[in-house]
Amino acid sequence: MMKLKNILVPHAGTPGGDIALRKAIYFAKLSGATINILHVVEPILKPPIFTFSKSEVKSMQKELDATTNRIKSDMEQAMKRRATLCHSKNINATYKVSVGLPEQEIIKFAKYYNTDLIIMSKRRKIRGFKGILKLGSVSRKILESVKRSVLLFDA
Repeated sequence: MMKLKNILVPHAGTPGGDIALRKAIYFAKLSGATINILHVVEPILKPPIFTFSKSEVKSMQKELDATTNRIKSDMEQAMKRRATLCHSKNINATYKVSVGLPEQEIIKFAKYYNTDLIIMSKRRKIRGFKGILKLGSVSRKILESVKRSVLLFDA
């Protein structure tokens, strides 16, 4: 088995993310690696500003920022619980919640923290014509962009 120091688990707060975390715990027990749990809050899209007055835009922006901050705070608590689960199994774990595009944040985190292995869940394939049209998935972008080992699980 390759020597692992840092395992990244991008976690969307879903059961699939919990499956990936359980797999990461298994690998961390074998290798002594630290698990880094990352949740990314996607920015809320702003409506076109030309349809609203300047004061309405300012008010909406304030509300969007407050909503993003509430979501971030909720997810920090959720990821903290997952890190605590790792600690209860004698595994070093950290967590981070950031705001941005998931694929960009995951790639940036993996490079900055010198991640050896990324363990993540992916959404189930969509069959038929809709599946062909579904381009740009986060897991595909990660696989194409990182020079690290990636382990994907169906969610």
